[in-house]
Amino acid sequence: MEEMEFEDFKDLPEEAEQGTPTQSLDQRPVIQDLRTGRKYPIPSYPLFIGREKYSSICIPVPAISRRHAKIFEREGVFYIQDMGSINGTFVNDKRILDPIALKEGDRVKVGVTKKYPKGAREFIFKSNVSEEERLEKEKNEERDRILKEVGVTPGPAESKKIVLRHCVFNVAKKELVAIFKAEEYHRVPLLKLDIGHSMLSFLDLSSFRVRDTVTMSLEHPRLPEPLKITLRILGVNPKPVYGIIEHKCLIIKISEKHKAILENMIVLSDMICYMTSRRLSDSIPPADPS
Repeated sequence: MEEMEFEDFKDLPEEAEQGTPTQSLDQRPVIQDLRTGRKYPIPSYPLFIGREKYSSICIPVPAISRRHAKIFEREGVFYIQDMGSINGTFVNDKRILDPIALKEGDRVKVGVTKKYPKGAREFIFKSNVSEEERLEKEKNEERDRILKEVGVTPGPAESKKIVLRHCVFNVAKKELVAIFKAEEYHRVPLLKLDIGHSMLSFLDLSSFRVRDTVTMSLEHPRLPEPLKITLRILGVNPKPVYGIIEHKCLIIKISEKHKAILENMIVLSDMICYMTSRRLSDSIPPADPS
């Protein structure tokens, strides 16, 4: 039997610090229960959804785990993270494995089972921003898109390196006859990227086979183009119960151009909230042979 752990943001407080000025809850984004209509403002510290009675949103049904999911803010963006629940957290009907940014109108379901095919509870995310703020944000996003299209170099305020955990990672199996049989890319959580040792690990719900050749696409709006990395699967490590598989890979090809972009534009930081596992026996000291 294995115990599930989380690599989490270490700098996120569990609750508001005393004496710290906080933004009025009236001005905060909300997550609204579609069944009851009740709105839950998202504070500056994480909002927990779970069966536990001390949860910010308590749902006392067996389909919900004690700590099922949480919503938190990071640099002005609001994320939802599944906490390793059995029956899953879904955003717009897609089960999430890694933290995902919430957008206006996103629908969140928790505890999808045969008894609750539409989820034990369903919510909608509302950013609670003024029309002025929304238009300003859309204007800035459109500006960034145009700058990217015309290839204009960002100014000093925009020239900071991209944090690796803010990128999107997609994989597809590489076929010899790809021109006739092309496989679509799908998003996966990255666990590790070590360019120096040519090693990479990612999680996936479906399993590739050992020795399969896989192409990974690393994407971010500030990158001039998606970075392509060719991998060979060295090993697969299923995570019991959760149906998630860790793939350990060897990096066998990355162009000099893409390697230079990776080194110059991206900070190889730790990943966020990705699941790892360890055996309980690893934490138990060996018995004294005497």
